Amino acid sequence: MSYVANLGTFIRVYELGSMSAAGRDQRISAAVASARIAELERHLGVRLFNRTTRSLQPTEQGVIFYQGAQKILDTIAEAEARQARIRLQAALDGCADADLVIEAVFLVAVVVLLAASVLLIANTIRLSIFSRRREIEVMKLVGATNWFVRGPFMLEGLLCGALGAAAAVVLLLLGKELALPAILGHIDTSDDVRALGFTLTALILLGVGLAVGAVGSGMTLRRYLKV
Repeated sequence: MSYVANLGTFIRVYELGSMSAAGRDQRISAAVASARIAELERHLGVRLFNRTTRSLQPTEQGVIFYQGAQKILDTIAEAEARQARIRLQAALDGCADADLVIEAVFLVAVVVLLAASVLLIANTIRLSIFSRRREIEVMKLVGATNWFVRGPFMLEGLLCGALGAAAAVVLLLLGKELALPAILGHIDTSDDVRALGFTLTALILLGVGLAVGAVGSGMTLRRYLKV
């Protein structure tokens, strides 16, 4: 048997004054508790309790040993708690490193998607401008300002960006109403988790969509305004 388990049983027998009570406290039988005490006495070479049919009294050696045994178990418990804190801190550090990696991956993904969106909108506007390049040249020759020519195409780019942002908001809303409740029912939540509200997120998506549309159309128009 474990020496630490024997010490724990000895301490409970000493404090409760009964083998059966100590056994119930440790969820073992009185016979097992008695066997542990006997094994401990053989190991130490002293009698720890004076047993009779009606009473169980600690001997002088038992009183002295109880004080030392209590310190031993307290030291073991403190060491185990210290190791648990070290493991927890290591796990938290690992999670922090994983968070940084995930943030970096998502940041790169966002930049790539934004660049792809700008190029996609720019190509869409470029096709529209190319089909009307003669009209643009004529407008410039008769004195139309750059912003007068740029206006309709930038509006088209803004509409493309707004439609893309609206589609993203709809998907976000579906995820919030359908997927999120099912996910939260199977994971532990923490008060430390901070996230932007749905309304603010939707506004940010809409603003980014409009900005991407405007940038894409503005980049495409520059070459056709030089007449």
